[in-house]
Amino acid sequence: MEYCAKHGILSVGIFLSRANKRDDPNRIIPSFTHQLVTAHPVYRRAITNVLSNDPTILEKRMADQFEQLIDKPANILVDDGPNMRPRPILFLIDGLDECNTESAQRELISLVTSFISKCKLRCLPFACFITSRPEWQIVSTFNQLDPSVKVLREELRTNTLGAIQDVEWVLHTNFEEIRKKAFPPDTEWPSKQKFDKIKKAASGNMLFASVVTKFMDDDDPDGQLDLCLKSVQGKLMSDEQNPLDPLAALYEAMLRSIPPRLLETTPRILYLEIIVQDSYRSFRITLTGDVSADFFNIDDRTYHTCLKPLCSVLYVPSGTGRRLEFSHATFADHVKVAIRMGTFGLREPEVLEDIRRRCISWIKELKNTNKKASEFF
Repeated sequence: MEYCAKHGILSVGIFLSRANKRDDPNRIIPSFTHQLVTAHPVYRRAITNVLSNDPTILEKRMADQFEQLIDKPANILVDDGPNMRPRPILFLIDGLDECNTESAQRELISLVTSFISKCKLRCLPFACFITSRPEWQIVSTFNQLDPSVKVLREELRTNTLGAIQDVEWVLHTNFEEIRKKAFPPDTEWPSKQKFDKIKKAASGNMLFASVVTKFMDDDDPDGQLDLCLKSVQGKLMSDEQNPLDPLAALYEAMLRSIPPRLLETTPRILYLEIIVQDSYRSFRITLTGDVSADFFNIDDRTYHTCLKPLCSVLYVPSGTGRRLEFSHATFADHVKVAIRMGTFGLREPEVLEDIRRRCISWIKELKNTNKKASEFF
């Protein structure tokens, strides 16, 4: 939004957030309309006419609102003459995955992309920028768009050098603001050692950085920082507040979205990957997705159905020879704790026993087929 203002681009945006109760899909189009009306006098006159003709428009379906408040009135922006170049307008939807229903997320993608794809033909100055975690329903909706709809997609992985540097800059900037508010001018805070530990734990995860710095922006930032460090090191006492509770709540909601019939299989797949990753330094074993599916005697489709609700916190392999990856260590840690506590009706000894039995069967199969383990891993 600041970039747009600096370069003379009119931008209208909405920042969706379940935690802040800004997730109602029925408020998205009215919000865009209000911002356009405020910024554009010609558009204001058009919307005034719409509301006069149909005072109930704000109570109607999102598709009706979009058509009457965005799509049809947009033509007035080029009615001043064919030689007049209209001012560019950017729709910004930040955090689409935070919209409170999957059906609304899909519908919004469909409405916006359909409108934007026709803007060039209609000489309209609109563009749209959408950010979201790569949740399955959102990714699949974009995949199903007609090829004529031109969409530029970019995945920002958290484990890249650029992402890690961006998060480090955000942490440093926010820590500096906290230091200025809470400490005398010459105080050095935090120590380099503590900052490096937080930076390492963040590992490119912007949400982690946001949660941690929000927690520390307190009357006792040094004490809050120590709690953060204890949390990432697994040393919190039972009566101490966990700074990462918002992350845990997010992870829990994602895991609960797994279809009930697969709620036993998915944690087993995740836990096996955790075991393999934890033992990588000793045994140099990596587990591909197709091998993991075979290990649990499930087909490729079931394997992906188990994991697709978790696409925003996992890199789910497609095709043979690719491995499952956790996008951030905090999610792997959450899965470990959940299984140890029996959250899914599965206790850790039970899961480990199941994996042990499958390993024995796997070894027997290798002997019967005269294959080596290296052919599978």
